[in-house]
Amino acid sequence: MKKKKIYTRLLKLFVTCAVIGWVIYSYGWVNIKSTILKARIDWLLGGVLLFVISVILGARQWQIILKNKRLQLPFGKALRLYFTGIFFNNFILGIVAGDAFKVATLQLDKKGGKAGFAASVIDRLAGLLVLCLYAIVGGTVIFILNIQQNKQFYMVLGVLALFMAILFGFFIILLSRTLQNAIRDFLQKLPWLPAKELIINALDETFINRRLREDKKMLLQVAVISFFIQTLRIFVNIFAAQSLGIFSFAIMHYFFVIIPIISLLMLVPTPFGVRETIGGVIFGFAGFSVEESVIMLFLATIVCVTGSLVGGIMFLFDKKSGR
Repeated sequence: MKKKKIYTRLLKLFVTCAVIGWVIYSYGWVNIKSTILKARIDWLLGGVLLFVISVILGARQWQIILKNKRLQLPFGKALRLYFTGIFFNNFILGIVAGDAFKVATLQLDKKGGKAGFAASVIDRLAGLLVLCLYAIVGGTVIFILNIQQNKQFYMVLGVLALFMAILFGFFIILLSRTLQNAIRDFLQKLPWLPAKELIINALDETFINRRLREDKKMLLQVAVISFFIQTLRIFVNIFAAQSLGIFSFAIMHYFFVIIPIISLLMLVPTPFGVRETIGGVIFGFAGFSVEESVIMLFLATIVCVTGSLVGGIMFLFDKKSGR
């Protein structure tokens, strides 16, 4: 098992170095260096502040969902766990590590693993759905204004529509009692499914009964908070673009389409540099400079990593984190 982990980390390191090397080879170190040096620190620091505020709101949202799942958690502890989860997400790459840490900690402290799992799923799904709604609005604006007649970019929008359909499908499952019962009955009939009861119990904890007043209240609160969280995350990228002097209000709607696509890429753990490079290519489909877009996304990632260092500090000074 240890050898497998070593090989996995070496593979990620190799991919990261290969991607960074390709970026330097393609655009030239001199051009990249000159672009980075012209970045304004004040806008980047503003991006760090926006990211930290979004994490604080995320912790509050997570706490609200946990309360709905009958797990009371003080805001201070919810903030510490959420910040630490964001730290792991940024440094271990992908969304799995941070959520796993939060669930495992709740399981050890309060036997709240199922509630933590359900809260993490709802929290993540709510954010993705808000991003998808933003993408729909941004895509609609692009079609109405007819700014870009770019078939490649419209193909990207088509792929995004597919992802949105899948996400809305999951959301409907969370709310539909009929579909929930059908899934539960289907899983019960699978004799070979390992940990069947554990999986079914976790799903039961995640499902939402929209007829209950408490669940309706929770959904409304999550919808409002998620809107502000994802807006702040998009503006982190806008601030990175502004720091390079490549942003204008005339192109803002592209950020509300492309950033959700890039966020969907985060569902798959990828080495550092891959997401930024692919995102730069997608911005290129929309008519942006690929070189500047890649550097912009690298800067946005650095901003988020810097903001998440708070979680790393919390983790280091948490006496229980050794477990």
